[in-house]
Amino acid sequence: VALDTDSSQGQYDKYQRLLAYVMLADHTNVGLLMIMDGYAYEYTYDKPYLYVAAFKDHQTTAQKEKKGLWADGACGMKNI
Repeated sequence: VALDTDSSQGQYDKYQRLLAYVMLADHTNVGLLMIMDGYAYEYTYDKPYLYVAAFKDHQTTAQKEKKGLWADGACGMKNI
């Protein structure tokens, strides 16, 4: 894997955690893959970041397709 930082963000957050995208050898963005499969969701903390549009678009698709977290009954919850 490789870690790619985003020039639109600081390199570390206020807790000194490294802010970076996890990329596989084939250039797959692991965060985006998780959102696409419904196992993560987009969150913008302070300012837009490099992949914000793609993350939001793929989250919308995952929600419509009821994948992962968005599936009926996921996490024992009833979807509204």
